[in-house]
Amino acid sequence: MVDYIRAEVYKVTHRKYLWGFLLIVGGLEALLVCMWAWMNGDMTNMSASTGFTMVLYLLTMGYYASAITTDMVFSDQYKFNTLKNEVAYGIPRARIYLGKLAVGCLVSLASCVVILLWYGILCLSLIHISEPTRPISI
Repeated sequence: MVDYIRAEVYKVTHRKYLWGFLLIVGGLEALLVCMWAWMNGDMTNMSASTGFTMVLYLLTMGYYASAITTDMVFSDQYKFNTLKNEVAYGIPRARIYLGKLAVGCLVSLASCVVILLWYGILCLSLIHISEPTRPISI
């Protein structure tokens, strides 16, 4: 079972679909943080921690991300007829579907970690931590 999961992870990570998805989501996050920092440019009550609270509003996007990561795992089996090859090779159907389910969960969790880490880096770098203003001494 571990070898089958390892093979499925290899197939998913060596496709352009996963990396394109992460690049598009990362670009949209960068746009979101830049626009939010630009619209709140006065920096009165703005810090990196307030940027992190925006994640709460983005949690509903996880429903759509789960459909995309499931498609990453299951789409090639119908395109290249690999499911027929796996069944003909003698792999039990339960192992096939449980392995694909495990890989789908792993891909979802890994992409979630990458996306949240990228968002945290953006919040720390683009949203300045508000400092008290110092009077100019002449």
